[in-house]
This record gives sequence, structure tokens and C-alpha cells, in this order.
Amino acid sequence: MAVNTWDGAANQHWDDAANWNTTDVTDRIPTDADDVIIPDTSEISNPTLRQNQDVKSLTIGTDGTLVGAGHTITIDAKNGSNFSLDNQGIIDGTLNVKVTGDGGHIREQGTGSINNLEVDLGGSSETHRLSDSITIGSLTITEGDFQPNGRNLTVGGQARINGGTLTCSSGAILFGQTDLSPADSTWGLYVNGGTFTGGSGTHTISHIFGAAGTVTLTSGNTTLNGFNTSSASPLKVTGSTTFAQTAGKVIFNGTNQQSIHLQRSIQFHDVQ
Repeated sequence: MAVNTWDGAANQHWDDAANWNTTDVTDRIPTDADDVIIPDTSEISNPTLRQNQDVKSLTIGTDGTLVGAGHTITIDAKNGSNFSLDNQGIIDGTLNVKVTGDGGHIREQGTGSINNLEVDLGGSSETHRLSDSITIGSLTITEGDFQPNGRNLTVGGQARINGGTLTCSSGAILFGQTDLSPADSTWGLYVNGGTFTGGSGTHTISHIFGAAGTVTLTSGNTTLNGFNTSSASPLKVTGSTTFAQTAGKVIFNGTNQQSIHLQRSIQFHDVQ
């Protein structure tokens, strides 16, 4: 385990050991054993990904810039401050982030945004949490527990739960674009084997598609603002999905025709 700090001494390429200052060992390209730090890069080159990379944790300091270039960084653990990702700087271009292994916190106080965030904790009982509100392009829960932790979570595209759990106990969530007419790949919330729990915050979701798994709304209001297409409706429950609203209100608020597509019995508490 080492701290590996970008110094950009040679060029902008992440995958060049000459650009890194690694504590206690020969300078190297970061590995999944390294707490990676990108400091202020305003007077040095910005690290730029040319392929997918693995790190233990990632910190982007104030005025530091990371250029994603369409690649993925897999973060396998957390640093001594309990952060898996701590962005105080700039994400430039398209960056995908996959968090695995030990749970940790994600802090997003910089500029730019993550394109796709994937949570895949394997068999770990740990939880990944937000330390600040975040806006991302899409969210995938493959396995493990992810909690916004009372912060606001905005997903411009789809939040997809293939396994594991997404627990939004409070705070505001926004999934999908307003009045989006989706194909199956662009549902605001797509639950296909895991569990989504919505708590006391406000939930604004273009469309919910339950193909398998569980959707539970325990309190707060959920607004569905998508509209019908030939293959989609604002609420579609099929397969083995369990859908239950035990409190709060479900509000259908699209500007065009809306309907419900059910192949399973569901429970509503209050509908508007």
C-alpha cells in the first residue's frame, strides 16, 4: 500500500510511471494498492486516461484536473479518511467510476461529473455512501448497498438496480429527464433483481420499470413525470417484482397521456 501522487513530470499520460511520485517504493503507475492523489495541476499537465485503471482510492485536489477520455477507474477500497472518491477539483471529459470491495464515502465538491457510477461490492456487507449531493449521468447497482445518506442524488439518465440495494432514506432524488419518451434502456428507474427504497425525501422519476426485485416507497412524495410510448408507461410492473407504497403520495404529473402497465398486483397508499 502506498500514496501515489501525480507530478506530470514527463507528459499527460496516466499510464507512464515517470509522471508519478510513489511513497516508499519505486515510482510506478497506480495500482489497486495505491491511494492516488491528483494535486493542483494548473501549472503542470493534467493526467489523462488512455485505458481503464484500478486504484485503492482517488483524491482530486483543489484545481486538480483528471481527464477521463471515456475510460473507467475502478476504486477498490478507501483511504484513511474513509473516502473512496474525494473530488475537490475538476473532472474533464467522460469518466466512468466503479466502486468495489470495502465501503466508503464519495465526496463530490468539484466541477464536471461522473458519466456512469457503478456500485459492485461483491459479497461485502459494507455500504457506500455519499458525503455530498451529486449529479451523475447514470447509476448502476450491481451488488452491495448504496445510500445517498440524506444527500440529493440526481441521475440524468437511468438508475438501474441489477442486484443489491439503493436506499434513499431522505434527501431529494431525480432520475431521468423530464417528459422523456424512453426505450427500455432509458427508464428513469429500472429495477431488475435488487431493491429500491424511497424514504422521506422527494422523488422525481421519469418512469419506473420493475422487471424483478422490490420497489418500496415508505414515505415522501414520488412524482412520475414521464409519458406513454408504444413500449413504456410511467409505471410498469412485471415479472416477479414487488411494488408497495406504504405512505406518502404517488403523483402522475406528465404533460402528456400517462398510464400504468401492470402484470403484478401492487399496493398504493395515495395516488394523485
